[in-house]
Amino acid sequence: MTTRPTLLAKSLFTMMILVNSSYANTTPPQNKTPSQTEARRQDELKAQMEAKIRLEQRALQRAKAHHHGLVSIQDPTMHKYGYQDAQGNVVIKPIYDEIEKFNGTDMIVAKSSLYGVIDRDGKVIIDTVYDDIIRQDSHYIVKKQGLYGVLDENGEVVIDLTNDELHDVSVIKAHRSKSAYFAKKQGKYGMYDDKGEVILPFEYDKHGKIEQGILPVSKNGKWGMIKFTTDQYHGIDFDKPYHVMVDFGLDYDFIYGFTDELSLVVKDDKYGFIDKTGKLVSGLDYDFALPFYAPILKIKAITNPSINNEPIAFVGKKSGDKIQLGAIDKTGKAVIPLIYDNIQSDLFTHLIIVIKDGKFGVVGRTGSSVLPLVYDNVKISPMCFMPFDLFPKNNNQPRQCTIYTLKDGVEGEVSINY
Repeated sequence: MTTRPTLLAKSLFTMMILVNSSYANTTPPQNKTPSQTEARRQDELKAQMEAKIRLEQRALQRAKAHHHGLVSIQDPTMHKYGYQDAQGNVVIKPIYDEIEKFNGTDMIVAKSSLYGVIDRDGKVIIDTVYDDIIRQDSHYIVKKQGLYGVLDENGEVVIDLTNDELHDVSVIKAHRSKSAYFAKKQGKYGMYDDKGEVILPFEYDKHGKIEQGILPVSKNGKWGMIKFTTDQYHGIDFDKPYHVMVDFGLDYDFIYGFTDELSLVVKDDKYGFIDKTGKLVSGLDYDFALPFYAPILKIKAITNPSINNEPIAFVGKKSGDKIQLGAIDKTGKAVIPLIYDNIQSDLFTHLIIVIKDGKFGVVGRTGSSVLPLVYDNVKISPMCFMPFDLFPKNNNQPRQCTIYTLKDGVEGEVSINY
């Protein structure tokens, strides 16, 4: 049975890989540059990750199918897919090239590379006429001949197939709030609610990421900020009106969106950060930057001074034909000096791998050294900083993170208490 990764699986794992690979230096093209080697390694890692995702999803889908009383089947000669019930009765004939997991109500199927939706009895809900379908809450984002629209759970049109771009606004929603969709029509961006009503007119040139109800948008070449109504948990209520929070006078090429109270901005290939009033708090001093992020998991009662939960932003400045990388805190202070050729991190770990002149080391988010820059390679155990580490152990023993090292061909392990 062929399965299609969910939108969540795609976005989550892509984010982890890109955050890691984005730190590669920009070096002039050569026959075999470090950046090419890193890109090839990342491609291999991505392929392995995607293969693992597919296997895990296939196992999960089979388990869920069994749970709902349906078992996937394959025609041995035509190699088509269908379902049978627990008694072996065929309930969905094996006529599909792809068939999604059964989740209790319906599933996405494909014939001749075109997608549709059927229910558990095989009844067609959405004809197999679309180039792609993504389930989003109780709706479906559909694509046909390069245009996008939205159908409801019965296959009825919610948003016409007239949009050049369309995607769900992936935010925390207030209680009983509607979903919403960014879309682009005739070169301009706007927003629909989940009834297909336009809630933000199609008059904007660009948009950033909506965070905490704040949406950066540009109009006639100038940026401003729109504020949607939110609850105490920053859940957005799209039923209520929005207001312009900062007028359209900010002169940037792009405003990313607010993470940890600050937003990344870009102008003339230089990067900086602004606050929610539009004030520049960290000048356009960098040739590379990523948004501020704190670790997703906030660990309590940390005993290691090198480790904390504070947000930092990775930044870089050109030095000759390379970019030297480091990190700043929210005041603009360099907490990790901008001296490294490469940095490897993700949104979960409290430790950061740094690389300089081919040697690896590890620093904390404070910039203090955890492992010196003397190793040929290091890897941080994926079991570090897990949810069960949020609080101290009952026996007051320190939590430990294992770092795997390679030096002069000899593998080793180092345990870090925190």
